[in-house]
Amino acid sequence: MSHSANKKAEFKQSPSVSNVKKSKYLNSKSAWFILSAGWAFYVYEYFLRASPGVMTDQIMGHFGITAGALGILISFYYMAYVPLQLPCGVVVDYFGPRKIVTFSALLCVCGAILFSHTNSLLVAKLGRFLIGAGSACAYLACMKIASVWFDSSKFAFIAGVSQMLGALGGMVGNSPLAYVVNATSWQITLFYSACGGIVIALFSWFVIRDRPQDLPVKKKAVKTHVMQDLKAVVNNKQNLLVALYGCLTNLVVNVFAELWGVPFLMERYNISNEVAAAGTTAVFIGFATGCLLSSLFADYFKSHVKILSMSALSIMVGFSLVIWAVMPFNLTLFILFVTSVFAGMQILYFTVATRNSPKNAAATTIGFINTFVVFGGMVFQPILGLVLEFFWDGSVKESGIANYSLFAYQSSLSMLVVCSFVALCLTYFIRETYKTRR
Repeated sequence: MSHSANKKAEFKQSPSVSNVKKSKYLNSKSAWFILSAGWAFYVYEYFLRASPGVMTDQIMGHFGITAGALGILISFYYMAYVPLQLPCGVVVDYFGPRKIVTFSALLCVCGAILFSHTNSLLVAKLGRFLIGAGSACAYLACMKIASVWFDSSKFAFIAGVSQMLGALGGMVGNSPLAYVVNATSWQITLFYSACGGIVIALFSWFVIRDRPQDLPVKKKAVKTHVMQDLKAVVNNKQNLLVALYGCLTNLVVNVFAELWGVPFLMERYNISNEVAAAGTTAVFIGFATGCLLSSLFADYFKSHVKILSMSALSIMVGFSLVIWAVMPFNLTLFILFVTSVFAGMQILYFTVATRNSPKNAAATTIGFINTFVVFGGMVFQPILGLVLEFFWDGSVKESGIANYSLFAYQSSLSMLVVCSFVALCLTYFIRETYKTRR
């Protein structure tokens, strides 16, 4: 067999160890197949992240806790997710996505089993913590695959599609999941979800490859390079502005859609969790649509910053109406969907950040931005729960769990409007990057 034939056979076995030119495999079918594995894990972890939103009453009843304690319990996901973002960015850049994604999926499986099969609040917190730790690299891995297996012109598109798929995972964790939870139980539902995670882990291991060519890189050289990139990313003031913007605008998903949206709509319209979940589903579908359309709108307006401003403004106006205006439930669903379409276009903050940072530090950059983005969920989920407790009049439902008034929900959720206004102000200081080509 000739030398070239040997190399061809070697690539078929593992694209990560071939010596062929990288350009041959950019944007190829193999590249899309590899990316699909990263997407599968991102959808899965987003499903686990959002699933408690339709189980709030069941979880509070099972552990005998109030809204403040529930917010803290669910936010343990973020207590692992947030501090691991930057380290995971470095780790994914260093080791590649294959091993990291596989191991992370198994962590999510362990966390889901612990969370759903315990009567101990402490063990449940550990379960959510493990899910958060396992989820930390999901989006970063997708972006790393995008930066290695695709040319730079497709990065914004893949970033948008990735967020769209994640939002769809959150959608499945709402309305469809509510029916399953009510038909069985929240514990059984999460157990079968854990079984699905094992399939995701196997799929990731056998499909994902780290790079299209064999690069004999010395470990010391890589370590030095990573630290230089990390310093460049962290010291960039523009990245800090973009990160703060992302933190404040993403509360629509992290706080409303993932946890407090369903109980708010249940109280507002006196409906079941199955019906109320249509509201958060509208948010996820709208957000996913906005992520997909973000690059098209940026091309139409020839600006990234204008789209970021539009996104923050839509959240401020849309959620002011949803929270305070008196209107039919169907109109609320429509406003949530339209608002979330524009809210989803905020995903361009990743494009802005990566164009302000070293090209080979894509995962590190995304990790830095995502640290702030998910920090909002970690902080505001329990804060809104504590605000609910502050306005609680002591009444309880027939099931024995605390009953919070509509005004209590309105007061707590109004923080989303305030945060979106601050984000809108931040866009004035963010540098335009649309004409910056990578």
